[in-house]
Amino acid sequence: MPKAPFEPLLLPLDPDMIDLRQVITLFGKAEQKLGEFNQKIRPTKYYVTYAVSHLEKMESLYSTKIEGTQTTIDEVYEVESDVKETPATEDTNEVIRYSRALTFGAKQIQNGGLITCKLLKELHKILLRGEHVRKNSDFQPGAFRTQQNRVGDHIPPIASKVDELMGNLEKYINIDATYQTPDPLPPLIRIAIIHAQFETIHPFPDGNGRVGRILIPLYLYKENVIHSPYFLISQELEKNKIKYYNYLQGTRAKTQKGFVEWIQFFLESTINQSQKDIDFIDSLEALYNRTREKMSRIQNTTNYQKVLDFIFKRPIFTVSKIVGETGIPRSTVYAYLRLLEQDRILFTDQKQRNRKYYFIDLLEKIRAN
Repeated sequence: MPKAPFEPLLLPLDPDMIDLRQVITLFGKAEQKLGEFNQKIRPTKYYVTYAVSHLEKMESLYSTKIEGTQTTIDEVYEVESDVKETPATEDTNEVIRYSRALTFGAKQIQNGGLITCKLLKELHKILLRGEHVRKNSDFQPGAFRTQQNRVGDHIPPIASKVDELMGNLEKYINIDATYQTPDPLPPLIRIAIIHAQFETIHPFPDGNGRVGRILIPLYLYKENVIHSPYFLISQELEKNKIKYYNYLQGTRAKTQKGFVEWIQFFLESTINQSQKDIDFIDSLEALYNRTREKMSRIQNTTNYQKVLDFIFKRPIFTVSKIVGETGIPRSTVYAYLRLLEQDRILFTDQKQRNRKYYFIDLLEKIRAN
């Protein structure tokens, strides 16, 4: 007998559905780790500014990787620095579109906006519009689905219910602004419920996973749980994507056990991702200080500081790119780069024309993260 479309519970959930006693210890650890991450991510130094940029690219890579993309972080940097010799693949463009959608959403929150269905549709439009977009069917980007779809064992609600269900979710996302009695659950647990509900509704014909994962940092930023919209959890979810999908499916049993297990998994992922990002920022600080010391021994000038900041922003680049962004004369840039090659700070692809330069020490840290 064919399964019927799923009918989700409306939000807020019945209090009996979430037993906070079972998640309180993990919640405390997750809040503590996010607090440590917040301290690390404060933009007081150059290397933190660049750390945020690299974390954003890694989030874009891993969130799309969950959907099956096969690109690499090196290809993403090559495309963004205009050094890729062949057209970007669909997979690489998918990662870049994800980064643009995340940045767009963050700006809306920074400007005081709420997270609405309209914003989610705009994010979807950025992710899936244009030519050579990999998607499962022909549809209008930025519009909720009008037909039934299926995701593994899950049959989402009928299309005629999507507007109603998403309206309910929008109210819950902005609960403190729209309800006289706020939900007693803390935002970090609320976003676990919000993400599960969004994926359960599956409001778009395709791209739901990516929009749903962008929703996580935007919500935590809106609720002041994080000080910048760049706590990005997709790397941890991609590493454990079998568990991720199974725990999401568990919430659809509409039991306390299903929701508690999902929240526990989400909090564990938050703890692990926070620690990973803290370690990355610390390693970037050490590399920045070590590289600055090396470069100052070679030649300590104002231009060298510009070069240092540039290579921490763009670990793959051409001479034209560094000249264009720093304003340093081309002849001076060539002289600097030769010295940095000799000291093994930078490496090249050895080509005579359009030579690419690689800051390998930084790339290795990004690849390993």
